[in-house]
Amino acid sequence: MPHERKRSVHLELNKLLKYSPAVALFGHRQVGKTTLLSQFTHAQYFTLDDAATLEIARTSPKSFIDQAKTGLMIIDECQLAPEVFPAIKEYIRLHPKPGSFILSGSVRFTSRKQIRESLTGRIIIQELLPFSIKESGGNIKNSLSYLKTGGLPRPMFTRDETLRARMFASYLDTILSRDLQLVLQTSLSTITLRRVLTELAYSQGSPLNYSLIAKNTRVAIPTVRKLVKAFESLFLIRLIPIIGGSGRYTVLFEDVGEASYLMGLAPPKLIQDMLRITWSNLRVFAQVQFPNEHEFYQYKTRGGAEVDLVLKTKKFTHGFIFNHDEEPSVKSLGSAKAFINKNPNAFVYLVHPKTKTHQLANNIRVIGLSEVVSKL
Repeated sequence: MPHERKRSVHLELNKLLKYSPAVALFGHRQVGKTTLLSQFTHAQYFTLDDAATLEIARTSPKSFIDQAKTGLMIIDECQLAPEVFPAIKEYIRLHPKPGSFILSGSVRFTSRKQIRESLTGRIIIQELLPFSIKESGGNIKNSLSYLKTGGLPRPMFTRDETLRARMFASYLDTILSRDLQLVLQTSLSTITLRRVLTELAYSQGSPLNYSLIAKNTRVAIPTVRKLVKAFESLFLIRLIPIIGGSGRYTVLFEDVGEASYLMGLAPPKLIQDMLRITWSNLRVFAQVQFPNEHEFYQYKTRGGAEVDLVLKTKKFTHGFIFNHDEEPSVKSLGSAKAFINKNPNAFVYLVHPKTKTHQLANNIRVIGLSEVVSKL
């Protein structure tokens, strides 16, 4: 299959197994975790999506976990059986050798108390992100196509738009009707949950406004707050802090294609689209080049300076400001200078949808979106 190619994190996963008794591989449902794990041909593989295996894991967790004595044990969809985690904790205490377990799941451990408390300090977490354009191996030839397909393997490598939409619908239905109950008990209908998620898709890149979402969906503000936290735990969205004065957050979706599907026929927003494309590809680059040593944020001050996306590592700080035209606006230039004044070693890219590229100052560059993506 074309999507069964090695992922960027494969080498990192092997490296982590040499140092830690347990490694967790997390990510969006259908992001390719099982395909990646199948490449560990020497391991014992168990999936808790299998009812019989799940029953054994829940009722006899110690005997189930003791199978790790014969070699690396992979437990897929491990969040379905919190009962196994105390057994894993005890096993690691008695047998603290590296490379005993790979635990895979579509729900963050931190969202389930029993799991979180059992493995604190005993596990290293690795996320599997959706494919970037570069990882697609040329399947995605331009950024606009990537907005539609996203980076989840099956939709990304499906040309039929109708079939792709059915895939997205199926993924969301499973996540909202089944997985969500693992982290938040709610009686809201799947239709209402999708409405909240769609509102979040529309508002990507803007300061998160719980009151507006509550008004548009007729869901209480406290419930909206809980849903946002739950959606992040399920790898649907990512909360990005806004630094510079407001202390708020914005939302970006884990997969651009899924977000585009939710937004449907809404008129495109060029600035938002360029932000989504850059974010999706830049984060894969950062994960590979600077694992656990990078952070993303937006920069907005009360004085009006705005940097749409910032990547900060131990080596550099890069800001990205998105413009409609090749000639940056007065506001964009002012924002770039204000950001650099606050962060003297930073470099700012003024990104536009065309191809023109030139150096504006020592640490400010006008650049086309296609060139940004090609370098990641």
